[in-house]
Amino acid sequence: MDKFEQFGELMNQFDSAMPPGDIRRKLIDKSLMGTEMRGGGGGGSDGPDWDEVADLQHEAATNQDDDQWAAVQRDYNQSVLINTAKRHNEEEAAKWKDKSAVKQWDYQTQMQEAQYNAQVKAYNKAERFYEAQVAYNTKAADMAYEQEAAVTKERYFGLAYQGASQELATDMKRAESGMKLQSSRAEGAFGLQNLMVKQVQGEGKVRSRGRVGRSADKQYQSVVAEAGRATAQAKAQLLANDQQYNQTRYGIEAERSLQKEQREQSKLSIGEAYTRATAKIGLDEYGANLKADANRMPKPSPPISIPAPLETPRSTIVDSMLPVRNQAPVWGSGMGPGPQSGGGGQMSGGQMAMAGIGTAGSLIAMGVPGIGTVIGGVMMAASAIGGALMD
Repeated sequence: MDKFEQFGELMNQFDSAMPPGDIRRKLIDKSLMGTEMRGGGGGGSDGPDWDEVADLQHEAATNQDDDQWAAVQRDYNQSVLINTAKRHNEEEAAKWKDKSAVKQWDYQTQMQEAQYNAQVKAYNKAERFYEAQVAYNTKAADMAYEQEAAVTKERYFGLAYQGASQELATDMKRAESGMKLQSSRAEGAFGLQNLMVKQVQGEGKVRSRGRVGRSADKQYQSVVAEAGRATAQAKAQLLANDQQYNQTRYGIEAERSLQKEQREQSKLSIGEAYTRATAKIGLDEYGANLKADANRMPKPSPPISIPAPLETPRSTIVDSMLPVRNQAPVWGSGMGPGPQSGGGGQMSGGQMAMAGIGTAGSLIAMGVPGIGTVIGGVMMAASAIGGALMD
């Protein structure tokens, strides 16, 4: 068993939970530690195999370097894998988002087109209704014009029939007054004729008596005077009849003139009424057309195109730089200075303590089972050994 193994056996003898002072006292009391680790009085005694210690340290450092390099490579590969998955997930999410945006854009465009088509359909229907309404208004106005013309025509015919009737009545009144005049004149003529006959008869009776003288003259004069009075009265009656006829004719003519004037005024009134009625019909037609035009729908304008969705931007994911391995551990590095001259291979207390600490670290790196429980003890023991050798 070499010195390093002896040192390990010595370390296993102490409880890691022991106080550092006790460990130091036990180390000082061990004669084996004094004889094995110190050499004799300065020459020729065997020391630890430093080449073997250096080999162990180099092997531990190499293993540690390999483990660190493997861990670095694993971390790099893991980061590359994570970035690859992240790129894939972001690309899939962006594709889904782009596809959803395109579907939404298509839906909105179709809805906009459907709304525009519905507006155009409603506008065309409103235009057809407007044209039908205007045609209806024109037809209604034509019928109103015809109705008004027929009413006016009936009024004119009624006025003409009224004038003809009035003219006929006037003619009948004229004939009747003429007949009355002729009758009165005939009656007067017959009366005058009778008076003349009576006068002749009276004169004949007076003369037939054969009387002469003053009494006979008086009788004759009396007959003549009576006949003259009767004749004058008959002539006065004839004159009165003529005057009455003239008055009657004047009244008839005056009434005829008045009736004629009334018919002319009625004719003017009928014409004016027709003019007002036709103007009202035209105004009603214009108002109906205005109302129909007000109910027309405005012509729909083509909608503004909905902008196409933009492509979802992709984020830039940068991979880590390729790892670079550090230089390999150098054999013998960290060993400290060689044996001091005149010492015969003897190590100082500080060198031994450092060697013990390095050896413990190498064992930890090599994964020796149970070595972790004595880390504190090794550190304390190394400190104690160094202190003891320095005394």
